[in-house]
Amino acid sequence: MEKPTKHLIKAIKVVETLLAIFILITVIVSSYDLLRIFYTILTTPDPSKSYDFFHELLSHALLLVIGLELAIMLVKHTPGSVIEVILFAVARKMLIYYTSAYETAIGVLSIAGLFAIRKFLFVSRIENVEECAENWMDECIIDGKTPITTANNLIGLQLPEETAASIGEIIVKLAAGEEIKPGSIFQGSNTKLEILEVKNGFPEKIKVLDYQRK
Repeated sequence: MEKPTKHLIKAIKVVETLLAIFILITVIVSSYDLLRIFYTILTTPDPSKSYDFFHELLSHALLLVIGLELAIMLVKHTPGSVIEVILFAVARKMLIYYTSAYETAIGVLSIAGLFAIRKFLFVSRIENVEECAENWMDECIIDGKTPITTANNLIGLQLPEETAASIGEIIVKLAAGEEIKPGSIFQGSNTKLEILEVKNGFPEKIKVLDYQRK
């Protein structure tokens, strides 16, 4: 049952990639309309209509940007790409459509909330998390600030959650005063970790070389 599931997930990812390519092609083709609207602004004999044409130009440009961000979201599957799509969608709504003061305030609060989520509640990055979770790849790359509980739950590591809060902190404890530098390898609870990047003595990027899934 596991193999059919893997094949299904791979097929879905292929379809998503094709959709992203289709959106990208559509954005490129639709860019012609931007040039058409821009030319209309330059050549219109009635200056009073320039604002309406510019409004149309801005609306179309932001719609194309949302399309590009949507294509990125389909390919990357990261929380950040989702937030970018929502941010541009809210911004387009506020800038293009005539809204009341109440709706504008709601839009501003929505954008502020998205920035707050990105800053304070953003899950630290785990590269290729889907592939790691399905064990399609032998190596996973994890940000040092990733909570141990997140890594254990998402990709099936078995690192002790009671000893440290993040992957980087548990490596600092495993080092026990030893210098942490790129290329260093640490073993912890059936998980072998290689340091890729270090900043101020703290492991910033870590490669999971080998582990036993729980």
